[in-house]
Amino acid sequence: MPAPAPLEGVKRVLVLHGYMQNAVILSKRLDAIRRVCGSKIEFCCLDAPIVLKPTDAESYNDNPQAVFDAINPTNDPTLAPRAWWNGSRLDAGVKGLENTFSFLRDILSREKLDGVLGFSQGATLAAILSAMLERPENYPNILINGLPPHPPFEFCVAMSGFKHPDPYLSSILDATFNTRTLHVIGRRDTLTDPAMSFTLVDVSLNRRVEMHDWGHIVPWQDDWPRFLFEWIMDPNGDVPAPKVSGMDDDVLSEELRQSASNSGAKTSLDSSDSQVGGAALSCQPNNLVAKL
Repeated sequence: MPAPAPLEGVKRVLVLHGYMQNAVILSKRLDAIRRVCGSKIEFCCLDAPIVLKPTDAESYNDNPQAVFDAINPTNDPTLAPRAWWNGSRLDAGVKGLENTFSFLRDILSREKLDGVLGFSQGATLAAILSAMLERPENYPNILINGLPPHPPFEFCVAMSGFKHPDPYLSSILDATFNTRTLHVIGRRDTLTDPAMSFTLVDVSLNRRVEMHDWGHIVPWQDDWPRFLFEWIMDPNGDVPAPKVSGMDDDVLSEELRQSASNSGAKTSLDSSDSQVGGAALSCQPNNLVAKL
């Protein structure tokens, strides 16, 4: 069944979560932003096709089952940790990438989206997808009957992103890309440190960079929700930078809480038997969830 026509004037944003996250987790991270956006922006949160297992976390945690229990304490299959590919961010080599590209091609072929927002591994994928849609003829794996599945995105938001060293992924970005891109970088990010994020900034020709004083999180504090709303509505406009009042103990606690269950192991994660399956796209305008 074809997707319903988007409402006039409403921006639709594809949202790509980080490693060991899922659509529900990142959707919750966007709550403060979504409240500011009201009905003007639909955040369409997509589950990655690779379902992770505790064994995928063995290389960076002594008790991987505890990590998974913290992310999904009720063992709810809809809350299972997921990934767009399996492999380290620091070394070449990824697994499951072709399934992810096929999965995204099918989503894009039936949805009309204005832009893409990604966090961590999802930010890297958001930039890669933006570049591929600029030059789809170079990437037959996303074509459908020789045609691109979707027009180029109007904008991209990359939060805690990085340029992956895998030869194929790197080659997509080596030629740079022109999609208007907002790079959001945490000065205290110890999972994707700023130096890693700037490897992605360097290949983004039409870019804006904003840094926040927190870690590996979606910034929801201070003026950030207003800023992100205004930038998404007008990516090429002169949107004032977010005003930051500084951190207090509650904000620091929230940062630590989010960092404990977000994406991004720093060491190799290379399970070879992750399950691949379909996942629904869910869009949230002002805290409403609709399965498409």
